[in-house]
Amino acid sequence: MSKTTVTMVATHVTPAKGYGGVAESAFNLCSAWARKQYSFRLCVSDGSTEGRVTAAAIGLPHFVRVDLFRAILFKRWGFGPGALLSVLRSCLAAHTVYICGIANWPTTLAALVCTCLRRPFVVAPRGGLMRSTVATIKADKPHKWLFYRCLTLPTMRAAAYIHITSDLEQQGIRDLLPEARSVLVPNGLDLTSWPIAPTARQKRLTFCYVGRISREKGINRFLEIWLANRQQGERVIVVGDVQGRGNYGDRFKALVEQSAGAIELTGYLPRNEISTVLAHSDFLVLPSGIEANDIRENFGNCVAESLASGRPVLVSKGLAWDFAETDGLGLLFDKTEENIAAAIERARAIPDETYARMCRTARSYAENNLDINVTSDKLWSVVSALGVRGAVAEVATPPASKRGI
Repeated sequence: MSKTTVTMVATHVTPAKGYGGVAESAFNLCSAWARKQYSFRLCVSDGSTEGRVTAAAIGLPHFVRVDLFRAILFKRWGFGPGALLSVLRSCLAAHTVYICGIANWPTTLAALVCTCLRRPFVVAPRGGLMRSTVATIKADKPHKWLFYRCLTLPTMRAAAYIHITSDLEQQGIRDLLPEARSVLVPNGLDLTSWPIAPTARQKRLTFCYVGRISREKGINRFLEIWLANRQQGERVIVVGDVQGRGNYGDRFKALVEQSAGAIELTGYLPRNEISTVLAHSDFLVLPSGIEANDIRENFGNCVAESLASGRPVLVSKGLAWDFAETDGLGLLFDKTEENIAAAIERARAIPDETYARMCRTARSYAENNLDINVTSDKLWSVVSALGVRGAVAEVATPPASKRGI
């Protein structure tokens, strides 16, 4: 059988629930490559917090081989004995391998197989080497740090390239893998799946948050400050799940109850319903890092989705979107209570014509920088070229972006 050009190995892929941006990014990339009829296959677990993923549910065309293995016990890490054969078979079947994520069962196996077989491969850490993430692992999870030191980092040193999605992510790579060659390609979106929302704002603002209910996302602190200064009629729509996250989840539930209906929790929503929520909101909020300066957000897919929908954003400083305010895409705030409250008040005070211009600028930015038809081609050109002798030396590493992505 002739080899495919590329194999993608991932731990989870949408429609898997509960695994956020990594699963979504893997799906978006596969879908874009499939639309262009590129020669690739996908090796992934069937893990999901609700049921099991099937090849039919993933929905890739028939010419894309999906090697799905059963995840058992530790679904979050994609653990299952079937991965051994699936990963080996998939890596042998392609000239090059793209590994989406690190430090999980199938991604670690893929890196080991590629290293042993001298198969060229690219690794996308997907935030796994962010400085705050690594610091937390070192402090609280010595067994996982041992895993990083013994398996994750040594195999990443053998990678032809590290795929990063922002300059922010590059910082952690420099700390731990200073000799690694990295290629910067932001996550992209199929813009046809994100219709442009109306530019008229509501008299009382509706904010939208999309993501996990967890401390590193900063959502509880943002809600506390917003509730203390809320104007009558304002709302926050939270698109995400509370999945038994202990005290943090309990505090979130208490804030929802305290709000008397002003905070609406929708739970997990598919892409088309998220776009509807964005259309009925005025700003997307991403407050990552405002609690204990815990920044693990390497990109922020929800920001890209908001911009694609023509919705401005409120984003905490220090993420990949520090240019958002100067470029007219939204407003920034730091982690102090005063500054967060001030940013909310600034959002309220934006004139209608300025808000409409921000909406148009947001969509224009997405069209010029986040079109997955462009970003997927950039990544494909790097990964597929590794199957050609000498290609590693010929593929130029992009310079650092002035805008962080």
